[in-house]
Amino acid sequence: MNKKLLTAISTGLIAGASIATPLVSTAAGGFMDQRGTQIGVAGAEKWGKGDEGFLGFVQSAVNWILALLGLITIIILIYGGFQMVTAAGDDNKYKKGFTIVKQAVIGLILIGVSALIVNLIFAFVNSNAESANTGTAAQ
Repeated sequence: MNKKLLTAISTGLIAGASIATPLVSTAAGGFMDQRGTQIGVAGAEKWGKGDEGFLGFVQSAVNWILALLGLITIIILIYGGFQMVTAAGDDNKYKKGFTIVKQAVIGLILIGVSALIVNLIFAFVNSNAESANTGTAAQ
């Protein structure tokens, strides 16, 4: 039993890392093409920096917490799928696994929406702070 649990946990960690890596690479403004030029949203390179004092620290902390929650949710999602696959005709075990998968998907959606809202708020606050420092109006 311990070997199965260790296999499930390691599979979840590998899957979570493979899903999170592209998300982290695009958080700073997009992908780089073969020539080394940035492909992504204009101005998005400022969103993920977080080097602007206290607000940057808070934004980084919130993003790390949301990323950790996402990783935990992906592990739970894989566990629920494992429960469904290994049900072997047991309807109760299959229903429990399906409920876990359904709740994990809802959790992932909520975490994604939360990350979007938090980053939009910080982008708005940072743009207003920059315009106050330079003396120009926010556009």
